[in-house]
Amino acid sequence: MYVLGGLSTFFRPVRSVSVYNPIRKLWIKGPSLPARRHHFAAAAIGQTLYVSGGTTVAGLHLGMAWPPMDNFWRLTTSSDRWESLGPMIEPRWGHRMVAHKGRLYVVGGRGPSSRVLIYTPDQGWSLGAELPRPRDHLSVVVVDGLIWAIGGRDPRSLARVDIYNPAMDTWQPGPELPAPTSGAAEGVINGVIFIYGGEEPSFIDGGINDRHWMFDTRGASPRWEPAPAPPLAVHGADGAVLNDSMVIAGGSTRHGALSPTGWSKELQLMRPGVLRK
Repeated sequence: MYVLGGLSTFFRPVRSVSVYNPIRKLWIKGPSLPARRHHFAAAAIGQTLYVSGGTTVAGLHLGMAWPPMDNFWRLTTSSDRWESLGPMIEPRWGHRMVAHKGRLYVVGGRGPSSRVLIYTPDQGWSLGAELPRPRDHLSVVVVDGLIWAIGGRDPRSLARVDIYNPAMDTWQPGPELPAPTSGAAEGVINGVIFIYGGEEPSFIDGGINDRHWMFDTRGASPRWEPAPAPPLAVHGADGAVLNDSMVIAGGSTRHGALSPTGWSKELQLMRPGVLRK
């Protein structure tokens, strides 16, 4: 599992990469990103890891005052150096990127548009349909050939869910979350979608969302239900699935401008029905 870049200290972008070996339960240093980035997205196709967009600006969240970037980098697991590919078709930050059938799909985020960005290796980029509700800090998963865009922020956190069909290049409404969230960690295990934590960034009435949800897409009457609570509720940590465990690495236990006072170094792992740290 690769943990890439992000923010540290007082909203300082970093380019460090840490790699976790679940068998040895050991962290090692990976190849640093070509430049400092935060609020970018990453996804893998086979043994190749891709990083898209983000921004370099340090400091508090200032909306579109953060310029979106169009960088697109690639790392193979056999290499010790990132490769810079041609730029994205549009710059983005605060987006997510997922792999499906050998392609990458960039969903949401801030940039010139809210269209899905599609990357096909050795062919390049193309544009897909507009996300019905533009937003950043959303969670995105792939289930049974469909791409779910869950929650997000515009500018307040949302409970909205939209589902994208890559084969048809169309969106349809999905089942809303029981409560709004943004900056949450996400993952899918055996057809069950997990959404962990997130925040409402408002200084006045914001906070960390210590509410966690699961949605069994295989059920006869699927609906969002409470998920096993993690030891720490955080925001700003992308979720991952590693050896059928839901994984949350880092994040912050404080919201918005208070985030630097709550950066976490914890690695949290959960198997359905079994919670451990």
